[in-house]
Amino acid sequence: DSGTHKLSLFGHDRKVNSMRICEENVWSASSDGTMRIWTISSYEFVKQVDVKAPVLSIESEKSSIWGISHTGKLNMWDGRSLTMVHEVSRRVQNGIISITLLPVLDNGKVIGHNAWVTSSDKIVSIWKIITSNAYKEMQLPPTDNGS
Repeated sequence: DSGTHKLSLFGHDRKVNSMRICEENVWSASSDGTMRIWTISSYEFVKQVDVKAPVLSIESEKSSIWGISHTGKLNMWDGRSLTMVHEVSRRVQNGIISITLLPVLDNGKVIGHNAWVTSSDKIVSIWKIITSNAYKEMQLPPTDNGS
């Protein structure tokens, strides 16, 4: 019957903040400082990723998962190998609430991403995330700071 509860997946020790599909898996992010990965087809637990800080938001983009923790650090994991492949070397922002990724294209090829980050300080920030040497600086139009 439509609308009936099908299954519960357990494993996190604190609240689950975000969930995304990447490749053949579902990734969940939690305040317990972990991300857990389950298969879509059989709901089996695959792996736990220890981030060591509450993971507030995750986003998927093709075969990558991007996660941001309460420390303001942004990391990228490969959805196939389930390993971290990129780390932003500096804190992105305090009071993070969520992240949305938009790819930056050059002749149809993804050369980087812009991370749109919301925070408790009433600001939406856009961060340049370099994943390729070909990423060129983008000129953003001036914004109304709301004052």
